[in-house]
Amino acid sequence: HTLMLEGDHLRQLTSLQVGRGLIRVAFTTSQPNSEATDPITLGFLKTGDPLSLELLRHAWLHLEALQPTTLLRSASPSEDADTVGLSEWTAALLRIQHLSDSEQRQRALIQLLVYRPGNRCGEWYELPVRLKHERLAELLNHTRVTVTRHMARWRQAGLIEAGPAGSPCLRFAPHLIESP
Repeated sequence: HTLMLEGDHLRQLTSLQVGRGLIRVAFTTSQPNSEATDPITLGFLKTGDPLSLELLRHAWLHLEALQPTTLLRSASPSEDADTVGLSEWTAALLRIQHLSDSEQRQRALIQLLVYRPGNRCGEWYELPVRLKHERLAELLNHTRVTVTRHMARWRQAGLIEAGPAGSPCLRFAPHLIESP
């Protein structure tokens, strides 16, 4: 589910577009065979979102499919293929990381995820994929334990529930999503 593009392949492309699906975009600055570093998440892109590769030329790009995904490649820049979608994600993640309270940061991240790739479904908001607590912790610069503690508290309060049987979605109560 993860595609890693290195410099030679990136030099042949100027942009990608998500044909369908949902991907996590991350990068590392080290070579895969050198000292291991965890990828840094820049954001998530959904169907129709462009990914300009110009800013990522000197990094190892990681594209993780969170749903069945197709990517469209382009050898020439498109007028629509800019980094606005990814830049908005990166700016939002930076703003969230600078909130003062860990629960407030986690709530803000869940709100961002629900408003961007998620949707309203009846009485609940749904996130179409389940992200591991480790991934949420990385996005928030928290520990996994902190994320799990907040999720457990929200579950006990009835603010989170699993989606329908066999569905990867996670449901959130409007009170959690709509409150500041």
